[in-house]
Amino acid sequence: MDNNNTNNTAGDEKSCEYCNASENERPIFTTDFKGRKLHVCARCLPGLIHG
Repeated sequence: MDNNNTNNTAGDEKSCEYCNASENERPIFTTDFKGRKLHVCARCLPGLIHG
């Protein structure tokens, strides 16, 4: 059993829809919006919330 503390496989890396920061650079939050999954980083999330 491989215990390398990662849940993603190669090519599965998430990135922010707005600034393209990867999950290795910033925390990425995933939400559903208008029938699709949206990935937003911690830096861009306040702008999404507050418009």
